[in-house]
Amino acid sequence: MRREKFELGLNLLEQAEFEEAIEIFSEIAVDNPDNYEVWINLGVCYLETQRPDLAAESFERAIKANPNQADPYYLLGTAMGASGDMDKALDFYKKAVEIEPEHQKANEFLSRTNTLIESREHYRRALRLLIDENKSSKSINLAIRELLQSISLFKNSPARHNLVQIIDDIINAKKESNLHIDTIKDENKLWAKNCDKGFRFLKKELWESAISYYGQALSYRDHDAFVHHSLGITFFKVGAVEDAVKAWLKVLELDPDYDFTTLMNLPKFG
Repeated sequence: MRREKFELGLNLLEQAEFEEAIEIFSEIAVDNPDNYEVWINLGVCYLETQRPDLAAESFERAIKANPNQADPYYLLGTAMGASGDMDKALDFYKKAVEIEPEHQKANEFLSRTNTLIESREHYRRALRLLIDENKSSKSINLAIRELLQSISLFKNSPARHNLVQIIDDIINAKKESNLHIDTIKDENKLWAKNCDKGFRFLKKELWESAISYYGQALSYRDHDAFVHHSLGITFFKVGAVEDAVKAWLKVLELDPDYDFTTLMNLPKFG
């Protein structure tokens, strides 16, 4: 391999002239099929031009040329991830870290891929629960928990779309239940007043007003799961998905068995 030609390829890659670099590296690879550096750089060019399959082939050739380097395994994992095969990506990131435990990028992508796979598993469990046409409140609640976990791990999870439909169904069903409160003490009158107003605005689908009153209610008492659930609904309806998810995760923290399918109302108070 003439070093000058290889340097030309590197310069083209650095200048983002990927097609020209691909041509140079491919020519070199014909005469030097076992050259590690050529295959690594050719693979990077293919990644940069959204051709993960060709990139994967190049990184596999780099691994064959030098199986003791971490970089081609990390890059092969990236190519697998770009192709949508997260399980294979995870395997290659693990191999990279096995070879080089301090490999920063491999560790970063290993952690990220683990999170994505965990999010996907929560989402799949939710779908299995939702596919039943005779869904019960119990299965819906379990599905909501799985969807929330999926979104909390990966904010762009497709679970968002399913959660939208479920929340709309809950609102449309208008399944109400009074909270079991015998007496509202004087120190909680302002809390109760704001809860009541928030609930009224929620039923009228005046989301911003509901958010305001539920927020005020929490300023008096922040440990009521039903307020956090109602606030989650209103946040979700105005597009504040991250805030909604935080509110619903707070519900689970306060009451792991909370019934998300029911809109809680306060009893009449003086």
